[in-house]
Amino acid sequence: MQLWLELDWKKHPDAKTKNILAIEEEIYLASIEEGVLLCCGSWFASETGYVPTQMFFRTTFAAVSADQMAEAIERFALAVRAAFKLK
Repeated sequence: MQLWLELDWKKHPDAKTKNILAIEEEIYLASIEEGVLLCCGSWFASETGYVPTQMFFRTTFAAVSADQMAEAIERFALAVRAAFKLK
């Protein structure tokens, strides 16, 4: 019912000046602007103060059609492109 997506955050143009959590939040907010709600992987850390080294986003597809999921993936791709300044 969930799909985890991994992004190589080290390829983000600001990876040398922003930390992983700042980049994750940027992508999360860009996704919302594109009309897609997903969860940041860091929200699922079991330890307080944990700083991840890999970036994941969790999607849920249990209550949507295949067409809706395809549209959500396209919108998420737009958000990632914008965050990575590939637009």
